[in-house]
Amino acid sequence: MAVADNDALGGCLFCDDFDDGVFSNIAWTFSPAGNAWIEAAGKLNETGTRSATAVASPVFGGCRLCAIDTSFQTSGGATSHVSLIGWYLDDRNYVELLIRERDDLWVLRQYANGTITAKVRAKRAILPDHPYAVRMSFDGTRISVAVDGAALLNMVPGSPPPVGTVGFDLKGTTASFDYVRVN
Repeated sequence: MAVADNDALGGCLFCDDFDDGVFSNIAWTFSPAGNAWIEAAGKLNETGTRSATAVASPVFGGCRLCAIDTSFQTSGGATSHVSLIGWYLDDRNYVELLIRERDDLWVLRQYANGTITAKVRAKRAILPDHPYAVRMSFDGTRISVAVDGAALLNMVPGSPPPVGTVGFDLKGTTASFDYVRVN
């Protein structure tokens, strides 16, 4: 159930727990069009050999000072990557938390006008088919990432400050997303 209501589900700005079996194209935009994103068993699932993106738009216009919580997992693979996208304004302006299972690499980067304006990375084991609880937040000064409750990355964003909606991206893998909550 996608919700863009500050009073629903404990006051979240936007929440989707992917529990109704219908991934709404009213609430989400897919790129490229026609990808096979499906809601099943309370999760959002996609398998893609090429890049597949889902963005919570137009139902959620976005935020600036907020936190994004989700849980996701990847089946991994030699060329796989999975991303949590935050503060998505358009395909040239957003923040991305990218994981590469092959390299056990977590990369946080901000794109502004199509250019990477800030980037940090960390090594941490990424196990195939293991769910990771991720929190990515922006307090106006720093973007912070915690994985399974432990701080992992901190980055001072470039200019302009990030603002926008939330989404997911993957390539070369199967990924499942259990929920997304923006507060």
